[in-house]
Amino acid sequence: MKSWQLEKGGRENLHLVDTPKPEPGPKQILVRTDAVSLNFRDKAIIEGSYPFPLTFPMVPGSDLAGEVVSVGDKVTRFKAGDKVVSIFKPLWLDGVPTHEASLSTLGGPLPGVLEEYVLLSEDGALSYPEYLTPAQASTLAIAAVTAWRSLFDNEHLEPDETVLVQGSGGVSLFGLQLARACGSRVIATSRSANKIPRLKELGANEVIDTAKHPDWEEAVRALTEGKGVDHILEVVGGESVQRSIAASAWRGKIAIIGFMESSWSNISVASMLFPEVKLKGIGVGSRRHMTDLLNFLE
Repeated sequence: MKSWQLEKGGRENLHLVDTPKPEPGPKQILVRTDAVSLNFRDKAIIEGSYPFPLTFPMVPGSDLAGEVVSVGDKVTRFKAGDKVVSIFKPLWLDGVPTHEASLSTLGGPLPGVLEEYVLLSEDGALSYPEYLTPAQASTLAIAAVTAWRSLFDNEHLEPDETVLVQGSGGVSLFGLQLARACGSRVIATSRSANKIPRLKELGANEVIDTAKHPDWEEAVRALTEGKGVDHILEVVGGESVQRSIAASAWRGKIAIIGFMESSWSNISVASMLFPEVKLKGIGVGSRRHMTDLLNFLE
C-alpha cells in the first residue's frame, strides 16, 4: 500500500513509499482511507516548526474518514463496512485526561493517517452521520472539535453573546458556523478582501478587514459600542493575544488555540485584571467532545 512518510523536518524529507498492508490486532480496526483533512499542525510538522517533540521517521496526518475493512479480536463497537472518523487523542475518552492521554495524538507521536489503510484503536474512532460525505467528516476531528470545545464545553455560549473568529482557517470557520447555529452574533477578521463576502455568506454578522484596520481590536470595540466580545477564538498567537485581551468584554473568554504568527506572546497582566479576562488553552478534545459535537450537528 502507499504511505506518506516524513524522515525528518522539511518538505524535501516527505516521501511516498510502499509499505505492507497491516493487520488489526486485539481491539484494533483496519480502515481504508476515504478522505483526510489537513490542518495547520500538519504544515508545521512537515516544515519543522512544530513546537512539540516528535520521533522520526513518522507518518503525518491525523484527521481521517474511512471504511472499516476488518476488525481484530475483542472488537465490539465496529464491523466491516462501518464508516468512521478518527479521534485525534484516542486515549482521551472523557473527563480529565492523563498526561499520557493528553500527549498521545495521531500524526505525532502516534502514527498518522496519510496511508491507504490505517490501523486505529477501537476506542479511537466514531461512526459519522450518513448525511456527511467522507471529505466533510474528515474535517471534524481537530478543527470542529476545537471550535466546539472553545465555545460550548464549560463556556456555555449563549444566543445573546458575541463571538470573534480570526481569519478563515478550519477552527475559525467551524466556530463561525457553530456560533451562528446557536443564534450568537459573530464578528470575523480577515486580511484578504476577497474572502470577506464568503465569510458573510457563512453567517458572519460583521467582518473586519485587518489589512485596512491592523488595530482590529479598536474596530471590535466600535462595533460593540465599547463593550467588547464575549468569546474569542485566538488562532494567531504572538502579539494577537494582547489584541484579543483588548477586544474582550467584561469577563470575556479567550480560547488560546493556535500559533500561526508565533508560539510566544508578551501580554500585559494588568490588562487582564480589571476586566477579569479568562485565557484558556484548548488542546482539541476527547471522544466525548466529538460525540457531543456530532449530536449537535445532527
